Amino acid sequence: MLLLIILLALTFAILISGRLCAASTASRIYGSLLAALLLSVSVTLAFGFRQLVGFDHVTLWHLVGVTFGALCHTFPLVFMITYVAMIYGRKRGRARASHAGFVPFVFSTILVFVAMALLIAGFTSTKIEPNWIEVTHTNLTTPKWKKDAPPLRVVQLSDLHIKKFGYRESNALKLVRRLKPDLILLTGDYTNYASSCLDVRRFMKELHARYGVYAVHGNWNPSYGPNGVFLGSDVQIIENETRALRTKSGKVVLGGVAWYSHEYGRTLFNGRMSPDAYTIVLSHMPENALYVGRGVDLALAGHTHGGQVRIPGIGPVITSTSMPRSQAAGLTKLPTGTLLYVNRGIGMEGGSSPQIRFLCRPEISVFTIRGAGE
Repeated sequence: MLLLIILLALTFAILISGRLCAASTASRIYGSLLAALLLSVSVTLAFGFRQLVGFDHVTLWHLVGVTFGALCHTFPLVFMITYVAMIYGRKRGRARASHAGFVPFVFSTILVFVAMALLIAGFTSTKIEPNWIEVTHTNLTTPKWKKDAPPLRVVQLSDLHIKKFGYRESNALKLVRRLKPDLILLTGDYTNYASSCLDVRRFMKELHARYGVYAVHGNWNPSYGPNGVFLGSDVQIIENETRALRTKSGKVVLGGVAWYSHEYGRTLFNGRMSPDAYTIVLSHMPENALYVGRGVDLALAGHTHGGQVRIPGIGPVITSTSMPRSQAAGLTKLPTGTLLYVNRGIGMEGGSSPQIRFLCRPEISVFTIRGAGE
């Protein structure tokens, strides 16, 4: 995505600057660039400050949202409008000016490139990337199952944050059906609003898997009654309890930990850990996986959204977790030997948080577990 943004911005910059510089003098190019730059920076700062003073309490998410909006919308739009107006707004002499030259063209191209890159990034992060779901595949092996046993396909969905049933939700269900999962596991945050309950139920009723659909709650669950969003669906809540499953691949033990307390994880598998069963823990908060002890094969979590906004070379701006940035998304190994996978989620943070995803696509994670034993 980043490479595509760069290529598109560079192409537009060369075409636009070539057209503007073809009939302008060097002094006109430099003057127009300087005026456009000063005006766009001033308007951007004023716009950002006005938005920030409107909040009763400014959070890091507010800062990210205002900064992103100002840089990717206000600045490039004001700059481009001012620059083009300055070039074409001045009266020309009777004879058309010759080409301004190579150096002014380079300066023009660089600044136009920056403006176009920001503008394209703003468009893709609000309109394209939030709806561009990525299906990630992870292959795992376990000595607890026989080598010739059929593989088990597990699909994880997390952080749906459904406002209304739309394109993203419909596409997610279509992708899940194509995967033909043996097991579907949900790790919290299904909606932000009680008014969206019926839309979430519509989504949940479409989830089916050979060995069942299991879920834990997240911290964004509004109070609309127990299991309100799961009524009429195959989804079973396994919060602070375990379930033993017998599959064609081998034995599976599922455990669910409540998001609000890691204490439940300490006693979750007491006396219920089978040496020949593949053990999977569901927890909305990634840090809860640290307390379930040894013997757990795989821990699945969400909550972080992968940061939603990731900066090249830096990583996620906000992770909403005490875990290291390196464990804010994807597969890592905990000190206990447990594999932890943190899903980037499908929806976006609720409340006043910015509805953007930048270099952090929504995700459906798929785990293919194969036996490696005798």
